[in-house]
Amino acid sequence: MSMVLSLERYKRIERSALALIFLCLFVILWGAFVRFSHSGDGCGESWPLCHGAIVPLIGGSAVWIEYVHRITSGLFGIGVAVLVLYIFCGMRERGQVHNFSLAVLFFTITEALIGAGLVLRGMVADNASLERMYWLIGHLINTLFLLYFLVALFIQAKFPSWKIPFIPALRYSLPLLFFIAIAMFGSVASLSGTLYPSVDLFNDFAKDFSSESPLLIRLRILHPCLGILFFLSLVLLWNPYREIRFQFEGMFRGAMLVSLVGATALVGLMTLLMLSPLPARLLHLLFADLVWLYLVALALCVGKEGEEMGLRKSH
Repeated sequence: MSMVLSLERYKRIERSALALIFLCLFVILWGAFVRFSHSGDGCGESWPLCHGAIVPLIGGSAVWIEYVHRITSGLFGIGVAVLVLYIFCGMRERGQVHNFSLAVLFFTITEALIGAGLVLRGMVADNASLERMYWLIGHLINTLFLLYFLVALFIQAKFPSWKIPFIPALRYSLPLLFFIAIAMFGSVASLSGTLYPSVDLFNDFAKDFSSESPLLIRLRILHPCLGILFFLSLVLLWNPYREIRFQFEGMFRGAMLVSLVGATALVGLMTLLMLSPLPARLLHLLFADLVWLYLVALALCVGKEGEEMGLRKSH
């Protein structure tokens, strides 16, 4: 009976983690919409209240765009807190599920603190300072780690008999580190596109190499360059199914990853050629987030399978 209850708890944790992943994706996309629409100062410099009120009494699209972001972020934080309480109150025996849930809670708190810092320091809307760029990069890295541990929690709850490591072996971690570097410069390119909208593709390309251009513009070229290198490294160098290369499932996983990265690059190219319309930028961000989720799942699952195969060989 206790085994059945334990499995049911894991099922609930699995479903809750999956729901939080979807909610987190929505919060990320809506947060990007806030930035792209220059609505980051919609609630003024008050946080977590909006213009000093729980519900803003003044209107305007910027106010409600930012307010929706704060409400959904708050709901996500409450969901994480409830899940952590459920895990610690319902499962006395400490395991990786507990550790991953604490990591999710930690990065949820730091996510909120960084978001508060951006608002309280006025690094929103048309602020073009380098300080804002550094804060946004920190915000991005924190978000990626939050998604990482949400995926790890989901996988651990789905496969309770596994013991998912906090950090995969180096050969599985390298693509994750490469992706983080791409995402960092993607954040810079996104901020550059928001503050300095494209009006002419060829003239804008020339500005990327002009010493008179702001640093944000000169750095944005690194994002597509690193993206191309990442795609080529996946195809030519990193074999995400090396331990199970003769299994169809392993080949399917690798092909899915390469296809997803290729689709993300294609959407990015189309976004650039169309002079970065808002829907295309959001779609590119969504694809990038999906790549990260799939990359993390591959690193954790394939790494675990490779570890088990190594143990079997040693015996």
